[in-house]
Amino acid sequence: MAWNYDKSYERVKKSYDDLKVEDIALEKLSKTMDLENLSPVKCRLIYGAHLYTDISNFDILLSDTTLKKDDYARLIRCLHVYQKEVTRIVENVFEGIKIHFQGSKLHAIFYKPFDDTEKIATKAALCALVIEYLVRYPFSSLFENYKDFRTSSGIDIGESIGTKNGTGGDRELLFLGDCANQAAKIDKGLASTITVTGNLKNLLPKDILKLINESRDKNSMEEIFEIYAIDWNYDKTFERMEKDRDAITLDDNDVSGVSTKVDLDNLSIKNNKKLDAVTFYADISGFTRLIKKEQDEDTIKELIKVFHVIRKEMREVVVTDFGGTRIQYQGDRIQGIFYLPQDKHAKFFEDSVLAAFGLQSSFESVLSDFIGGRDIHVAIGLDYGTVLLSKLGTKGNRDIICIGKSVMGAANLEHKAKAKEIAISQETYDSLAEDLQSLFSKENSYYIAKNKTHEDIDAINESKELKNESLYISSSLAGITIKSSSYNEKDRQVKNLSPWSE
Repeated sequence: MAWNYDKSYERVKKSYDDLKVEDIALEKLSKTMDLENLSPVKCRLIYGAHLYTDISNFDILLSDTTLKKDDYARLIRCLHVYQKEVTRIVENVFEGIKIHFQGSKLHAIFYKPFDDTEKIATKAALCALVIEYLVRYPFSSLFENYKDFRTSSGIDIGESIGTKNGTGGDRELLFLGDCANQAAKIDKGLASTITVTGNLKNLLPKDILKLINESRDKNSMEEIFEIYAIDWNYDKTFERMEKDRDAITLDDNDVSGVSTKVDLDNLSIKNNKKLDAVTFYADISGFTRLIKKEQDEDTIKELIKVFHVIRKEMREVVVTDFGGTRIQYQGDRIQGIFYLPQDKHAKFFEDSVLAAFGLQSSFESVLSDFIGGRDIHVAIGLDYGTVLLSKLGTKGNRDIICIGKSVMGAANLEHKAKAKEIAISQETYDSLAEDLQSLFSKENSYYIAKNKTHEDIDAINESKELKNESLYISSSLAGITIKSSSYNEKDRQVKNLSPWSE
């Protein structure tokens, strides 16, 4: 498996030619529409509030090397119950849409009632407060092993483009726009914090704004829920979650290792996988900025086309070229893992790093010919560790998740990497051959490769070939033997060779 210019160019050109700008429909979402039938060519302009809420200390638990099988099963079960209840809160209580869970992190959008900006903003903020209350009180009472769980949230409001991307059943709902991006970026990851942008802050009622800006307790949150007549309460929630928890015994909740490629469709609360893997995050750098500043509809459609072409190539490099597994599309980035063979870590370390160079090559050598001179590049982060794979949540609306400390580590490294850069962890670097290590330089506690593509890999391979074919001379009384390291005992012998003519 490898990246190849001709192969990459051929598939990018096909994707670009197949998707016609004139076929892309971009309409404002109305009361008669929903998000179910979105596709690469059926897109919607949506004014709404984007909410990201995470359990800020969830992934750290998985770094505990003393965890046993039941500990993993217990953790998966509690996350499953949490996702089910949070989805119900978002969709049934606040009329929002759960876009997906990225591990323990929720991404949701609120756009009803249409054109009522203050009510939309209020719903998003109240939803964040209810989820925080859920985790601090009924959840911690039910799951005593996880009393220290706390949430952190980020919220922004504005216009974004809703679309779907992927191949066949691989398609996922996603949003393009600054508000979707900012909501994720401003989440501080600190316990019991709700961070909002200026746009959202200006639309919130004073009592809600005051509450999210101060230290809040059970009574102050219950008081605001009563003021705004939130149809949700502690007792019913506790009973519902207790029923969900008790329906899944730890014996039913199997957590096993892997020896072959995981079939993601077969994952479930009762079929979970624990494995060592390199997590791979690649983020399109510069795209959100282009969407934000563009006003012309035809140009926006062209950008949507470019986006779908880029996303497809990202998947092809990770999955087809290097045998990785795509976990999720997350906005304008892709999450993947490399883990086979489990008994030969050096192989999947190398595959993951070569995939990163391959993706940089696709952007700088191929996609650059199709994006109209726009300043679009990719930033990549990789980290290694034990991860859990599962498929959790509400029936018919479940998400494939990959959780672990290294997942968060790879995401953090991707954030640190700039356009055209690959950031890898110390352990990833230490597991590479010296020739690949030579492409990286130390930066704080991690390593960075800047402006490196397939040309640098080709140079390494050419150097290897020259070394393998290099000749060395050994002399003996019988004459001089010219040997290549690729020869065997049948190397040809040249006798009585002298450095001069007679």
